[in-house]
Amino acid sequence: MSQQESPEPPHDPVPGTTASTGPGIVGPPPPGAAPYPADPAGPPGAAVAGAPGDARPANGGPAGPAVVTPGGARPALGLLRGDDPLLPHLAWEAVLLVLAVLSVIVTVVAAPGGPVAEQLLRNTASIGLVASAVAVSFRTGTPNLAAGAMTTVAGLLTIHLVAAQHWGELTAGAAAVLVVTVIGLVLGGITGLLSVPGWAVTAGGMVLLVGIAFLATGARAVALDGGTGAPSGVLWFVLFAVVSLGGAGLWLVPPVRRTLSAVRHPGDPSAWNAPGAFGALAGLTLSGLLCGLAGALQAYQYRAMSLNDGITVLTIAMAAALLGGASVFGRRAGLTGTVLASLILAGIVTTFALQGVSEPGGELTVAGVAIIVGLGVNRGLELLSSLLSRRAGARRPGLPTVAAAPPGARP
Repeated sequence: MSQQESPEPPHDPVPGTTASTGPGIVGPPPPGAAPYPADPAGPPGAAVAGAPGDARPANGGPAGPAVVTPGGARPALGLLRGDDPLLPHLAWEAVLLVLAVLSVIVTVVAAPGGPVAEQLLRNTASIGLVASAVAVSFRTGTPNLAAGAMTTVAGLLTIHLVAAQHWGELTAGAAAVLVVTVIGLVLGGITGLLSVPGWAVTAGGMVLLVGIAFLATGARAVALDGGTGAPSGVLWFVLFAVVSLGGAGLWLVPPVRRTLSAVRHPGDPSAWNAPGAFGALAGLTLSGLLCGLAGALQAYQYRAMSLNDGITVLTIAMAAALLGGASVFGRRAGLTGTVLASLILAGIVTTFALQGVSEPGGELTVAGVAIIVGLGVNRGLELLSSLLSRRAGARRPGLPTVAAAPPGARP
């Protein structure tokens, strides 16, 4: 081999730099330039400086996890910190509290007499359990459009088992709750395994449930004669409040929130991921359980159920969930919003009943308006949460940054 063809001996890399190929900064800094800052989060592309939750790669490297603090640790949830600050939701819930008080006052004033408080509490629990079912599906990013059909099926099944099979009311209600919970489990499993949007799966489930119920009942109303009377409004309201507030408190636990809301992630939305599948399974199963409880309560309360009730149940519940601040984009939600929004709508429904308005047109109109308003509330809460999250990230010192490669360096 000639001298011209002799290979050049390898150079040792400058300490603190890399001589490896691939994306990132290659080679030492130019003469006279300050050394590149150390990246505490790992190699280029794994850490990102900027807004919390921003998973865009640095220097063209592969997309890494969302990094919001040095070392890649996600900050704790707080009023102004983290990807989902609570302050916008708490402010909106203060508005809902005022509206809920006004709704209760109007209902009491409009009552001609009688146990209006019991009726209001029962209606709040009935609406609120389905609203909680819809809200938990929103939180996990798998909107349950079958919530109304699942609730109606639970009520129809409860009445059928009591009237035709002569089961006890509590036993029949428990069986109906179990069946609808399994339906939610199946819908969640399909959503997770196929990695498809929850709204599409539950829309198909809604059509299937309505078809089966139609074949079984012929769209006739199913009535329950006699019985033990209307359930305690206080008891059912307490059950609903415990479920809603307890679930909202559990959602504040970072591992729970992160795991069950994994459907909301950057990148290809159709890419299968185990946390997202588990979130879909858990969200729709819990949603089915709450729909089953609501259906049994409505069967006990009204002593009759009709397949036509499903659309009214779904729209009012969706209106309460949206007004309460549960994000249609997944993950973000407040604390008391579902309870307060359910109380507001229950006040309107109870007032209609007390005034003799039996047609569902009024309830559907109110629910439709509330859904549109709730979507506007969702958009506002998302904007405020993202704004506060970005500002909090900008104020935190020490966020890792990556210097640009010197001119002429390999990309």
